Amino acid sequence: MTSNLAKFKEEVNTKAISFASNKLNNAIIKAAQVIGNAKNFNKEIYIFTDFQKGRLANENEITDLKKQLGEQVRLYSFNYGGKEVSNFGIDDLKINTQIFEKDKSVKFDATVKNYSERTKDNLVVSLFINGERLAQQSLSLNPGESKTANLEASPKTFGYNEALVEIEEDDILEDNKRFTSFYIPEKIPVVILTII
Repeated sequence: MTSNLAKFKEEVNTKAISFASNKLNNAIIKAAQVIGNAKNFNKEIYIFTDFQKGRLANENEITDLKKQLGEQVRLYSFNYGGKEVSNFGIDDLKINTQIFEKDKSVKFDATVKNYSERTKDNLVVSLFINGERLAQQSLSLNPGESKTANLEASPKTFGYNEALVEIEEDDILEDNKRFTSFYIPEKIPVVILTII
């Protein structure tokens, strides 16, 4: 609890949004328990949600909130639903090279899908190896369509190499990157057999 509005704004702005999911009914109960201990005369709960049907509550989980909230608590909700989401994701990343050598090309296939309702022209798909962008390709995708970007680059170091394929930012960032790794030995062991 705080009465310092500036501090409150700062804390909200620095919070990271969790990937965990829960029911809205449970969140209201938790908020009611927290605010119930406050000594402030004005008690208000603000709900920012898109009101997804599966996130509200099951019928057997709905709770009568009158006891928790009481007459002093005001409840405000802000509906963020209905916005058209622009989302493209990397569904798969494969390495199509069998033998890895320093300064020799390594081939990658990145499967990208358009999860939006609109066509996307010139979506940039970039390949990074050890943090350095070494290749990129543009794709045009119709709604619901998947395409494969064929990328290749020549790694410059022995040992383990980190590969990252990334697309440009959209409304949902979590599916915009895919990682993999591969190992380049300094020496490739060879056995020569002769028949006498």
